[in-house]
Amino acid sequence: TLFRSETLDMSHNSLEVLPDESFSSSALVDVDLSENRLSEIKMEVFTSRGQRKPMNVDLSNNLISHVLRSNEQNLPNIQSLTLAGNRLHSVPDLQGIPLRFLNLDLNPISKIKKEDFKGLKGLSHLSLSSLDHLTDRKS
Repeated sequence: TLFRSETLDMSHNSLEVLPDESFSSSALVDVDLSENRLSEIKMEVFTSRGQRKPMNVDLSNNLISHVLRSNEQNLPNIQSLTLAGNRLHSVPDLQGIPLRFLNLDLNPISKIKKEDFKGLKGLSHLSLSSLDHLTDRKS
């Protein structure tokens, strides 16, 4: 069944919305939602009740302009997050999520502030390539 699988590839499906609790009962490790039509992502959608293994989530090449968080207690266990090729104008608030890898390549991000990465203590790989709109870098 789907819920025993560790990999889910839903790329290239023209998805526009991810319902709340889409992955709440799953033990997924790899989730590929790339090449869809998602414009907004609620990080809590990736929180799983029985999740022991960290997740790798690919949301590249969507239409995402907003990454939302509603609750500090419901943080997903995501170690790798790819948001490349979306419509993000700023670095999303991902504080407290145990990310080791974050890819924000090819977004229209115009400003990066040092506090944008506060709370990402385990982050070991950050990719910010081809940010053509970047005009303001604050150290």
